[in-house]
Amino acid sequence: MQEFFPHVELSHYPDNLHVTDVSAMMAYIRSMASTAEFQEDAFRLIERELKETMKQNGDIFIEKAAVLFKASK
Repeated sequence: MQEFFPHVELSHYPDNLHVTDVSAMMAYIRSMASTAEFQEDAFRLIERELKETMKQNGDIFIEKAAVLFKASK
């Protein structure tokens, strides 16, 4: 990238979620293109595991991050 833009900055934006609603999480998972081929058994297993995590931890912790590239000449 520096061949075209000699000044490149990378900014990290760490973030996370504390999900407390398994039904909302399941609705999101069901809406994902990557789960389109899942059978109902797979969704039941995921939901069971999410409920167990909620029971143990009080929430479902999801770490996420975003980055921003700023390039200029």
